[in-house]
Amino acid sequence: LATINSFISNNKEYDSLFLKKEQKTKSIYNKRVDSLLNNRKHKNALQKFDSIIKNKQIVMLNEIHWSPKNRILAIKLLHNLKANGFKYFAVEAIEKDKDSILNSRKHPSKDTGYYTREPYFAHLLRIAKNLNFEIVQYDDLNTNEDRDLVQANNLKKIITKDSNAKIFVYAGIDHILETNPPKKRMAEHFKELTGINPVTLNQIKITSDIPTEFEIFPSTDFNTFNGLATNVDFYIVNNIKPSLIDVYKDEEFGKLNLKFKKLIINKKENTLVKIYNKNEYNKLKFNAIPISIFIYDIENTTIEFPKGNYFIKFSTLKNDSLFEDFITVD
Repeated sequence: LATINSFISNNKEYDSLFLKKEQKTKSIYNKRVDSLLNNRKHKNALQKFDSIIKNKQIVMLNEIHWSPKNRILAIKLLHNLKANGFKYFAVEAIEKDKDSILNSRKHPSKDTGYYTREPYFAHLLRIAKNLNFEIVQYDDLNTNEDRDLVQANNLKKIITKDSNAKIFVYAGIDHILETNPPKKRMAEHFKELTGINPVTLNQIKITSDIPTEFEIFPSTDFNTFNGLATNVDFYIVNNIKPSLIDVYKDEEFGKLNLKFKKLIINKKENTLVKIYNKNEYNKLKFNAIPISIFIYDIENTTIEFPKGNYFIKFSTLKNDSLFEDFITVD
């Protein structure tokens, strides 16, 4: 339920399912994180990330499959990874054999994967292609073998083909754990298969009320918490607030006015707004992934949006169409 609701911005149902859970975790880690930030020289998190990945070949970052802000952090890291020579972006959530189509088309569709239908995940894939990453699908949900071992072997194939390959691996939850007795996860299998020790960063375990968007800590900073200091290299506290402005900082934004004379707002239930890139919509129709999905707010009908050409659709939450049209934001 949290996954489905994560596809929609300004969604109270999602907030109730996910943010309350985060508050419980913050009560565990707030004091420790505050202490760490107060007792060391503060360093820009992206600069710290650069120092971590310098001369490294494999970097692994995990996500919760119902957290858009996890994808935005990955977007922020992509630029630094590219500058440090990383070429391959291995993504667990892509369906088998769909990576070649994605690499050719340069944007996802609904059949690229289930989790990749979330708008910010789709932005992550678009930006990766804009940066000329080669996207690689490496998971197999239908295997009868050890799934983590299959993942590791598929990643090893990249190294076998290109021994100097620098790979950014984006994985679900626990697959990046380097130790997890008695079950080995993908990262541990990969290390044994290749002899390469990956840099592992966990952004889903620790939450805290930090003043910045995100912070990176060595796992040893949490050695007083049972098990945390041994199974990954670093923990990331992610407090990013999802927004298109944060994703597309280098693009120009304009005002999108959502007051349309043709639109009859459904008074009995919420109205859903989906906005598609015009070119993607013309190619794929409703198999395209929206740039944004949100619930219409009659009190806030003007929003900041990247300049460009779009297709917009208003519907009831039951998907009954109310109004649709092509629009330009300039």
